[in-house]
Amino acid sequence: VRAFDPAAGAEERAAALIRGAWPSLVDLGIASTEAPPLERLSFHASIEEAVAGADIVQENTPEALDEKRAVLERIGAVAGPSALILSSTGGIMPTELQAFCPQPERFVVFHPFNPTHLIPLVEIVPGRQTAPEVTDWAVGFARFLGKKPIRLNAELVGHMTNRLQFALVREAVRCVVEGVASPLIGTNEVVSRYYMVAVAFLPLAWVEHRKGMIAVELFDSLLGRKALLIGDLLVAAVSAGVLVLLGWTSLGEA
Repeated sequence: VRAFDPAAGAEERAAALIRGAWPSLVDLGIASTEAPPLERLSFHASIEEAVAGADIVQENTPEALDEKRAVLERIGAVAGPSALILSSTGGIMPTELQAFCPQPERFVVFHPFNPTHLIPLVEIVPGRQTAPEVTDWAVGFARFLGKKPIRLNAELVGHMTNRLQFALVREAVRCVVEGVASPLIGTNEVVSRYYMVAVAFLPLAWVEHRKGMIAVELFDSLLGRKALLIGDLLVAAVSAGVLVLLGWTSLGEA
C-alpha cells in the first residue's frame, strides 16, 4: 500500500492507528498475524509518487468538491490506463466526481463507514459513465476485503445509508424537541441497546438542555454542502433559535 497525506505526522498517526486496531482485526478473524505488517505500507512525498504504477487508487479527501477535483485531476494525470479510481465520498454524487477523471468509466464510489475496521458495510455507487464491469469489480473487491457491500442502482446526494441515518437523527431531534424523550434516552439508551443503529446516532455527539435551549453537536461536514439532509425540522428549529448547532460548518451554504 502506497499512501500520501499532506498533514504533518500522518505516517506516524497511521501506524499508531493500525497498531491500535490490529487486535480487533485478529479477534474478528480478519488478520492472522500477531503484529501488523507495517513494512507493506509506505508514505510518499506527493500524490503523483504514490499513485504511479498503482492498480487501485482510493481517494479519501474531505467532502469539498473543489478539493476532490484538484486531487482527482492529479491522480488522473499519472494513473495508468487500467487503474481503477475509488472515492470514499459519503455525500457527493459520483457523476460530479468522475467528470474530473480522464477515464470516467473507471471511477466508482467505494464508501466505507467509520470505524472502517469494525463496520463491514460499504456502499458501491456508480456514476452515469461508470462501466458496469468496474462496479461489479468494486463489489467483489469489497467482499474480498471481508466487507458487506451494497450496490446502489442510482445515485443521489448522500447515497442511501447517510440519508437513512439522517432520517433517524431527524426523528431523534423531534422526540427531544417535543418532549417525547430526554436526550439521555434519545442517545445513550438507544445506542447501548441497539448497537446496529448506533452509527445513525453518530452525528448527535451529545444533546442536552441548556437554559431552555438544546445544543446539538454535529460532526463537521458529514454531508458537506448538502446539510439540508438533516431535515426541515432541524433547520427550522435552528432558524427559530430553538436549537443551537455546533460544528456544522456548511449549514449556511445549504
